[in-house]
Amino acid sequence: MREPAPIPRLLLPAVCFFAAVAGPLFSDDGTLKKLDGFLEKNCFECHDDTTAKGDLNLLDLEFQPHDPNNFARWERVFDRVKDGEMPPDKKPRPEPEAKQAFLQNLKKPLIALEEKEKAELGRVKSRRLTRLEYENTVHDLLGIGIPLTSLLPEDPATHGFETVASGQQLSHHNLERYLEAADAALTEAFRRATQGDKQFSKTFTPKQLGSGAGRRGNYRGPDDRDGVLITWPIRLQFFGRMPVTRVPDHGWYEI
Repeated sequence: MREPAPIPRLLLPAVCFFAAVAGPLFSDDGTLKKLDGFLEKNCFECHDDTTAKGDLNLLDLEFQPHDPNNFARWERVFDRVKDGEMPPDKKPRPEPEAKQAFLQNLKKPLIALEEKEKAELGRVKSRRLTRLEYENTVHDLLGIGIPLTSLLPEDPATHGFETVASGQQLSHHNLERYLEAADAALTEAFRRATQGDKQFSKTFTPKQLGSGAGRRGNYRGPDDRDGVLITWPIRLQFFGRMPVTRVPDHGWYEI
């Protein structure tokens, strides 16, 4: 059996948190007995204690869905059977009635656990925009280009990401800073609408634009060849990069 690819969860993934705070919510009430006939006929040949293809031993797998790992195992079994991936095509197909009964008997306690958890903790927390997402969104909405991230508090990382809802904060301090950023954005939008864009121009010589040529490292920018700037038609991620063309201010530029 190949290792299953990641698939969308059937149920909300907050079971892990709730199990940690509230302890076991559900224990096997005879579910395994209802599943045993189908498993023995269609699954144990490849997923018992001696074969365990795909590192899955259904023969000894308990039904304790309050444990997140156990929940994930049974949820994967449900999805694989429901989608017709298990048993594999080379094996005899289960009778439709038996398959439907198996899915129903497995789905019912998993859904019951999810509903109990949802009633206790509510649904998944809402996520707000990070400060970078906020800046990009406001820039697109108002057609401005001033820096806003420097006006906003840093977003704490959770598991290496700033977009995890459980780790995001929205205190009075955060709200005050977001309002200040909104004021700055609107001020710039009105200024630009009434006064127009600021003008900025700078001329670069071929020597300046090709200043990186000849140096060591991964340089793929243009080359200055006797006063002529040459760019090479290659399909690489750094094609045409000109480090010296950094501009001193945010805004709209025509190249």
